[in-house]
Amino acid sequence: MTNTTSKSPSKKKPEVQKTEPLIDVDIKSTAEIPVPTRLIDQVLGQKKAVELIKKAAIQRRNVLLIGEPGTGKSMLGAAMAELLPREDLEDILCVPNRKDPNNPKIVTVPSGEGRRIVDR
Repeated sequence: MTNTTSKSPSKKKPEVQKTEPLIDVDIKSTAEIPVPTRLIDQVLGQKKAVELIKKAAIQRRNVLLIGEPGTGKSMLGAAMAELLPREDLEDILCVPNRKDPNNPKIVTVPSGEGRRIVDR
């Protein structure tokens, strides 16, 4: 038999307190918020990681990114690749050494020149 005389505890709705906005911006949609073009500027909440990536890119150093899935490792890696200075591509050729056939010479030429040299 169930007790029908017991009352369920009444639940009051918590009062909602209005707070003042931190900044006075009238935004109707997130589409109005500008997104930075550089990937590194889109990283939020990882100030130390961003500083480290910027420093490593300038110094052309390696960075090991470890952590839980979804924490932004891939995004930081892609951002670092964006920051690295562009380099001119080169063709690397192994050419015969007439003085010592057992030690070929290694030469570099601008990209595309290697194909012309090999095809001669």
